[in-house]
Amino acid sequence: MKLSPVAQELLWLYLAQPDLVGSVRDFSIFLTRSVDEIVSALDELKRYDCIRLTPDAEPAASGVVFVPLSSERRRALTRALDSGVRRPAASRHDGFAYAADLVGRDPQMSAVYAMIDRVSRTNATVLLLGESGVGKEVVARTIHSRSLRAGGPFAIIDCAAIPAALLESELFGHEQGSFTSALRKQIGRFEAADGGTIFLDEIAELPLDLQGKLLRALQMRQFTRVGGTSPITVDVRFIAATNRPLEAMVRARTFREDLFYRLNVIAITVPPLRERRGDIPLLSQRVLTALAHRDGTIPRRLAPDALAKLKGYAWPGNVRELENVLERALIVSSHAEIAAEDIVLADDVPTPEGPCPPIQSLREVEIAHIRRVVAVTAGNESEAARLLGIHRDTLYRKLRRYNIAVRPQNTTPRMS
Repeated sequence: MKLSPVAQELLWLYLAQPDLVGSVRDFSIFLTRSVDEIVSALDELKRYDCIRLTPDAEPAASGVVFVPLSSERRRALTRALDSGVRRPAASRHDGFAYAADLVGRDPQMSAVYAMIDRVSRTNATVLLLGESGVGKEVVARTIHSRSLRAGGPFAIIDCAAIPAALLESELFGHEQGSFTSALRKQIGRFEAADGGTIFLDEIAELPLDLQGKLLRALQMRQFTRVGGTSPITVDVRFIAATNRPLEAMVRARTFREDLFYRLNVIAITVPPLRERRGDIPLLSQRVLTALAHRDGTIPRRLAPDALAKLKGYAWPGNVRELENVLERALIVSSHAEIAAEDIVLADDVPTPEGPCPPIQSLREVEIAHIRRVVAVTAGNESEAARLLGIHRDTLYRKLRRYNIAVRPQNTTPRMS
């Protein structure tokens, strides 16, 4: 008798994390299955004596405990999984214990979940803080999906990716003929998000002249299209995110103080992965399960040495880097288990548990790196922006902000 896909997923999770304990609801969210599907899969697995259920009056609250794994049980379960059929690729969002894509039980993440619960029931503006790659957009999406605006649009505006010359038109729209290429009226992102949520990513990169216009939109929920005269009122909620210290930018007069206080109504700090290493096993298995869903394959598991290697790394790129590392490992590994040699990291030197002691601030690292790239490209700003992976306008703003001088390119004709 072949196991159902849900029972197979539970078995793979058991093999990967035999010490995992949770409720039926936890596993339902983790595998993005209904409570009834989980209960049915647990019933299928009774004959393998690998999972115990602690009944509760509410089925979703019943406890699920994995029985300690013996070598005989592992062989039996592996045979059962090997007989499973290939399952079609899925396109669902994945998550664990809280909501889609939010994985982890570290106390710092529990505090994030608690704040999400509180702010989701309100229309308050939220400021998300944290390093690049920690999952700020995931938190923003979760707030939106749990709010009364869940049926409305969720508009993402990357303030660093849109050229400064086009940003105002992208945000607020423009009237026909308002500038040379405005051949017809265009609705802006704010207007298109009416009734929903606007996520302003990399808010620290917003030019100063636009910060004042954004402040009015935050205060009045009103704006005027480029070239227009009539104010437009929208019903939107604002969530902003940044990986930069806005308070320091306020003191340096590179970010408006009034806008900072308007954004900083509710602040949520998403912790870096190196500060919640206990979540790496669950998070890794969840990523592998999501990749298997995408590719229509059975989830793979991590060998103990591979897991130890992941837990010993500092993860400067946070969860985004972990996802990339695991996806590459899946491609290069030819075994049932992903081994340590399949894991390729930028730095294989293990670091101690807890926060990584800072040597330089992110600002100092960014300044030094920009100077190095500008020097390598002999002052060619277009080439420097390409190597840095950012738009030229973004590089120009950073050069001005950090007072980095660019020496003119050598235009002397070469001798042929």
